[in-house]
Amino acid sequence: MTPHIERRAAAPARAAATGPRSLVDLMYEGFYALFLLKNGCGPHDKAGFVDHITQFLGDVDRRAKQMGVAPEDVEAAKYAYCAAVDEIILRSQYNIREAWETRPLQLRLFGDQLAGEHFFQKLEDLRARGNVHLQSLEVFHLCLLLGFQGKYALDGPDKLNYLSSRLGDEIARMRGKHRGFAPHAERPDQIANKL
Repeated sequence: MTPHIERRAAAPARAAATGPRSLVDLMYEGFYALFLLKNGCGPHDKAGFVDHITQFLGDVDRRAKQMGVAPEDVEAAKYAYCAAVDEIILRSQYNIREAWETRPLQLRLFGDQLAGEHFFQKLEDLRARGNVHLQSLEVFHLCLLLGFQGKYALDGPDKLNYLSSRLGDEIARMRGKHRGFAPHAERPDQIANKL
């Protein structure tokens, strides 16, 4: 990653004039960094990159607390984010990959090396509780949309696409934005359809 990108990823989340309204808003810069990682903009220095990510997650912690986000949601969101970072780096050809294998973010921050499995267990636990954990569900969904595969990496895209689609529908319903199938289609004319 270039120094400009690393600075941008390490900078506190920039919010719109009204300020961040959700965990996804708070984590915008981190998701931007994920996008860049996924698209070939890798870090050159492992220690510096880990420091930037750790600082970013600390900022997310502080700002989420100020916003009144439940600590359980913040931890779940950070877990999902770290799982996505680890997976991108471990599947890459970046020069830090070998060093990353010995100590991924999940191990450093959560003492866990099974994020590919545990990501989906945590996701199912959050889904079971519904609206209460909407903000962390949105972070998990964004990680899936950015390509996190975890335990589904060998199964092909169908199961993962279905899960991501269902999660998106659930989030839309929770937000009150769910629309029926073809919401702008006109109802058929009864006379013409009876003929």
